[in-house]
Amino acid sequence: LVGQTGNVARPAHLDISLSTRVRNNRVGAARTSAISEEQAVALWDRLLEGVKFRVAVPGATAASVALG
Repeated sequence: LVGQTGNVARPAHLDISLSTRVRNNRVGAARTSAISEEQAVALWDRLLEGVKFRVAVPGATAASVALG
């Protein structure tokens, strides 16, 4: 891992999750979900497509690289 623990600009660890059927901040507490499983997977895929990592390119400074 390239980042630094406790540094939000250069995280050492990235944990992403998507929960459905959430009620009162409790996963699985709701009887139904607002979207189907297929819709949740499609949403998840679209959200993860937007996650980008900065990588080393020729001429980049060491400070501009988040993952390489």
